[in-house]
Amino acid sequence: QQDVEEEEEKGNGGTGGYARSRKVRSISSSSDILITEADRKAIDESDIIMTFLNKNHHGSEVRHEKGRRLWFGVANIENDVSVLMAELRLYRKLNLNKYRTHNSSLTLTVYAVTELDGESEMTEISNIKLTSDYEGWLEINVTSAVDLWLRNREANHGLYVGAFFGDREEREIKLDDVGFVNVRGSDEYQPFLVVYANSQQMIKPIVQRHLTRTKRSSVQRRRKGKSDPRNPLYSYTSSFDHHKSCRIQQLYVSFKDLQWHEWIIAPEGYGAYYCSGECNFPLNAHMNATNHAIVQTLVHLNHPTKVPKPCCAPTKLIPISVLYHIDEQNVNLKKYKNMVVKSCGCH
Repeated sequence: QQDVEEEEEKGNGGTGGYARSRKVRSISSSSDILITEADRKAIDESDIIMTFLNKNHHGSEVRHEKGRRLWFGVANIENDVSVLMAELRLYRKLNLNKYRTHNSSLTLTVYAVTELDGESEMTEISNIKLTSDYEGWLEINVTSAVDLWLRNREANHGLYVGAFFGDREEREIKLDDVGFVNVRGSDEYQPFLVVYANSQQMIKPIVQRHLTRTKRSSVQRRRKGKSDPRNPLYSYTSSFDHHKSCRIQQLYVSFKDLQWHEWIIAPEGYGAYYCSGECNFPLNAHMNATNHAIVQTLVHLNHPTKVPKPCCAPTKLIPISVLYHIDEQNVNLKKYKNMVVKSCGCH
């Protein structure tokens, strides 16, 4: 069973961030991936989770050759995004560890690489301690570094990861020798960055770059003379009836029919539902009518040409989560608000 002690303290320079220090981690037989309480809190509070693979675009290394330089392209993060937490994920394999019999704990430290007068400088971001026999994923809080990169896009010179035994920081160990998977290792164990954030972005700006392709395809279909009398975006299981009272109706939206399937990974579609029906007097309890709607209905009875009847509209909507590509390597998991109608009423 895993024995993990955590401390939370304010990070260096990060807005609302903290550095999480794990004192000792022992090997886990149940799971390679550890979801901490901080992770769960970030998942609950965020509406978008972004992942970035290590690209290491910068060819020049910092002067500490035993560690590893990592670089993540966060330039695609929109300006309206508020970062809650950012974590660096690293994988350690025991069969690559040359110090398995070493009794001292291992300290892993992450630095933000900056440039001053053309020379590389390093600022410590966070560190964790783990036992010599630990195998699996490690997560290190790097929120302050990501905050810095988003405030100043040109400040992103990557991260540097170093390791040493105990408190002997002056004696750095080569990461390869203590089991950390390098760039020549399996793709599934490569380092990556996870960013938990909130965004006010609606779905329209995100799909804007895909609309040109959709319009072009529509023109081509019209030129071929093909037509479909049925709207392919909707799948109704109940017929529309103007004489029915206001209620929720079934509506399934297929991302393939919207031609969004090329960039949306999951789901293939979702039950959106919609509201339809009349708001006639008397308004029954199941119509969820507001007081204003009730009064408007009464006024409409007296002045039908001047005041319209209330409208049937959603009274409660819930979000859905969408997993989609942002480029060939990176994906986002976004929680879109107000996507599914849960109940209807007269307004």
